[in-house]
Amino acid sequence: MNPWNDSDGFAREARKVESAGEATLLSLLWWRRDGWTVRAQEPIEQYRIDLFVPEAGVAIEVDSFGGHGSAEAMERDARKRNLVVARGWAPLAFSAQQALFRSQDALADALAVINGRMMAKRPATPPARPRPVDLADFAAGGRALLAALQDGPSDDLVLSASHRVLANRGAAEYLGVELLQVVLDCPELVRDDDIGPALDAIEGPVALAAQALREALPPGGTLDRAAFLQRCPALLQPVAARRLDAPVVAGLEAARAQAVSVLDRLGGT
Repeated sequence: MNPWNDSDGFAREARKVESAGEATLLSLLWWRRDGWTVRAQEPIEQYRIDLFVPEAGVAIEVDSFGGHGSAEAMERDARKRNLVVARGWAPLAFSAQQALFRSQDALADALAVINGRMMAKRPATPPARPRPVDLADFAAGGRALLAALQDGPSDDLVLSASHRVLANRGAAEYLGVELLQVVLDCPELVRDDDIGPALDAIEGPVALAAQALREALPPGGTLDRAAFLQRCPALLQPVAARRLDAPVVAGLEAARAQAVSVLDRLGGT
């Protein structure tokens, strides 16, 4: 399998992810495929698996405390994990901070399990002779990938390229992504005297996404969704699109109150 020849498949799966952590792991795993695929938000009875490798039977979850820290959420996650085990699949779980800020470590752990299970399924036969790389296909795949991701400047992907730096300020980056999602519920908050500067102070993709939001939101007007997503850093595009399609907080006052709550937690990092 040439992982570079299915950029349309990657774009399809990337549209399904529900968090920046899922998007990071999906992107890293996708271009390391070797006889296996990755599906996002795979259904299992009444639940969904964040990332699923069907050929290896590996179910990967990326859990944040906000979405999985309640008693109800933990009970739901336990039932889903038991279903995964009952089907003979291998459950893997990463925190959102692991996926975002220690993504290379999370990738290594996931690949070890995936490749180990794939090797166990293969008959003991000599490996196939590798096929020569078609440079034209490789180049075309690379161009298609860049188009699918709508990549911004290369340093927009600092989360995966500089994870050691991000680990030193991981909590702030993580809360910055949470704050950005609240602002996307009511985009005019990006011009709030307290919230806007707080987003700008979080270096990297969050600050770049805030700037893209301002540029796509004329004063007193409505957000140009397409323009915003085009300028938004590639790493945050899936979660931003999902939040714009399905806002969580309704109303300006409620959104501002939620944003202030996140700001209070940012102040403690």
